[in-house]
Amino acid sequence: MRRDAGKTLGRTRAYLAAALLARAAARDQVVVAWGVVAALPGTMLAAPEAPAAAPLPALLAGVLVVASAAVCAIDSRWGLIPDPLTGLILVSGLARALLIGGPGALWPALAGTAAIYGAGRALGRLHLVWRGFEGFGDGDVKLVAAAVPWLGVAGLPAMLTVAVGSALVSIALLRLEGPVGRHDAVAFGPHLCLGLAWMAVLAPWPA
Repeated sequence: MRRDAGKTLGRTRAYLAAALLARAAARDQVVVAWGVVAALPGTMLAAPEAPAAAPLPALLAGVLVVASAAVCAIDSRWGLIPDPLTGLILVSGLARALLIGGPGALWPALAGTAAIYGAGRALGRLHLVWRGFEGFGDGDVKLVAAAVPWLGVAGLPAMLTVAVGSALVSIALLRLEGPVGRHDAVAFGPHLCLGLAWMAVLAPWPA
């Protein structure tokens, strides 16, 4: 496990070094990388009206951003989102919900996570039958479902709006390098992470 963590850390550092400087191999990721890095300071800025337990939820939000950066590094390079990172995002969100809302906040979060995952898998199967190829992978569906404890189901449209906008910018940057075909794969996980990180930072503290 320690070895895997070391590899993930190394890949994340390499990704950020390339993407933040808009190097050719990761030029399309420059908006994502800067956006995720910029979200980290925001996780530590709790509102004055925040509850006394605010430092712990803020720390968990920091875990979310760091895990998101690792997802960006791996998905943009290999086209997959490791389940342990998705699990870390989910568990940290559940822990934050528990700290802020108490035990009663866990069941809605878990139910929403399960519902979104089930709906996403069903839509993916329909797209496969209709178009003959998957519109989004299982890793993307899991990541969106893991966002529910952070944002609630109602917060997902805003997250997806940011993700789609970011993806369009990345496609535009790729076009500068050459033609982009309709079937060319564009990793959506980094853009989902950008939307999740910023929506989690901007989410209001409960009264």
